[in-house]
Amino acid sequence: SRILYANDYVAAVAATTPDIAEQAMRLIRAEYEVYPFIARVQDSMAPDALPVRDDRPNILPSPGGQNGDVDTALAGADMVIDATYTTQVQEHACLEAMTFTCRWTDGGDLIMWAATQSIFVRRVALAQQFDMAPNSVTVLCERVGGAFGAKMGAGKLPPITAMLARRSGKPVRCRLPRTQHSATVGNRTSSVQHIRAGASRDGRMVAFDLDCHGTGGWQFGAEIPAPYLYAPVNWRYRLRNVYVHVQGGGPIRGQRHAQASWGIERAMDDLADALGIDPLDMRIRNDPNRRRHAQLRRLADEIGWERRGSLPSTGPLRRGLGLAGADWDHPGNTAQCAVEIAADGGVTVLCGTEDLGTGTRTAVAVIAAEELGLPVDAITPRIGDTRLPYTGGSGGATCMASVGPAVKVVARQALDELFARIGKAMRVDSKRFTAADGHIHIRGLAGPPMPWADACGLAGPAPVYAHGLTDRALAARGVAGCCGAEVEVDIETGVVRVVRMVSIQDCGLVVNRLAVEDQMLGAMVMGISFALFEDRVIDPIQGCQLNAGFEFYKIATAMDVGDLVPIVWMERDSLEEGIKGVGEAPLIPVASAIGNAVKNAIGVGVNHLPMTPRRVLEALHDA
Repeated sequence: SRILYANDYVAAVAATTPDIAEQAMRLIRAEYEVYPFIARVQDSMAPDALPVRDDRPNILPSPGGQNGDVDTALAGADMVIDATYTTQVQEHACLEAMTFTCRWTDGGDLIMWAATQSIFVRRVALAQQFDMAPNSVTVLCERVGGAFGAKMGAGKLPPITAMLARRSGKPVRCRLPRTQHSATVGNRTSSVQHIRAGASRDGRMVAFDLDCHGTGGWQFGAEIPAPYLYAPVNWRYRLRNVYVHVQGGGPIRGQRHAQASWGIERAMDDLADALGIDPLDMRIRNDPNRRRHAQLRRLADEIGWERRGSLPSTGPLRRGLGLAGADWDHPGNTAQCAVEIAADGGVTVLCGTEDLGTGTRTAVAVIAAEELGLPVDAITPRIGDTRLPYTGGSGGATCMASVGPAVKVVARQALDELFARIGKAMRVDSKRFTAADGHIHIRGLAGPPMPWADACGLAGPAPVYAHGLTDRALAARGVAGCCGAEVEVDIETGVVRVVRMVSIQDCGLVVNRLAVEDQMLGAMVMGISFALFEDRVIDPIQGCQLNAGFEFYKIATAMDVGDLVPIVWMERDSLEEGIKGVGEAPLIPVASAIGNAVKNAIGVGVNHLPMTPRRVLEALHDA
């Protein structure tokens, strides 16, 4: 077979101890025919570059788009900016590396314990690879130590682990070393965005022209949504995927949108500054989303936007404020759920979805408890098992929007069945029953309500069982959010420090406010890391990653994030829409807000991510 990137899988060893496995690996000798390779985008784009993928071109255009007469609009604009904004390749940097454990039963069935974002995708893939019926494969996922997209696809590691377990006749556990995890599970693709944008004197964007290219390694596209957030009448974009001999990209939090935000939001601030218009006013004039208008005004109050032109400076330290908006429009998927009410009053919710650390178990219990009129701790959620009702993968911030409506619908069905049984036993019309505060209330009947457990005992020994699907009317799509940042820049060292950040996020009907705020805080930390620190470094001579692993791959720490303020948008217009996902959108505008704040602080834009001290000093020098 042909190896297309460093750290691709070549051989696998199973042993009783890690030391023996290490010794066995040293005994393996692989013979290679060495071919030329390309690890840098600029080399792959050269006219005489060797093909990365057989005889297919290294540069593959994606379908672009155009509306109106862009060139004429640019020529007639009162102000035009022409700049290039770039984003780097970012890893997932989740704390738990890819991990699987496989065991074959005496009957020939396969059981896998997996850290995954989609147990059902894993099951189907394994069944196909081993020519088995899907119901002969069980995938279990109790907990996941972070993923951000890294654990979405099936990948090569699960079948390798399963094959080793079959051949050895023993359970086999495989966990990628951090360096190999960095180099094999995907990443955020890069982008080089050449943007020309024109506006009228009153701050209305009249033309937007984007020429973008990026790399997703040897197999993944680097497209970004365009035009993002702001859509003038005249727009045009061209997108090109550039392939290199480096691991492929993949799903990652805020996929593609974080790159698109960096380009358009930096361009928006550059236009506003050139026109002498407040960037906040500029956005409100050009953003078609009315909800985000209200969010931006709230953000301005929270971040102290009125101070933007008069922030104090101390010696070499310069303060600046910046903001940016975000949009995410991924709908939930259809999910199945079952609810069982036992004769003793115990309630179990069965749903195959995973919990990535986002509080899915708690949210499932909260929804069922509210519908049944019980305290949350009276609900037992069972999730993370392919023997339970089917759900889609936990990606794209679609988990709760998929699972939540199913839980609500099925809990209501179970309660109606419980009422019917109790009514039959008591010879009372079931429509007179309601459930609240751990009791069953009967309208028109004197006396205290029945305790829940006593009422369930009247339903008979057989448990009440209901099964159903997501009600799409209970979920919504299309979220709006924004982020504001205050930064401090040392113009002597180039160090950027985030002083304070405020994030406002719409997520529809809020199920668990604390969990939503935690998601927003995590997104802000990850966005700061993307803006200031993270950057995959590839050796062009050997084609391998030089900074794989947490020792050399820089990420934000608790010392780097400043004061973070999450604000959950809980206005009536949003709360009445149904459940939306909150995991992705809060990350999208973070780097853009920081970049705009840096420009406000030092008077010159740093257009390339990450904004390292060197790049800050270079921007100051060039200015």
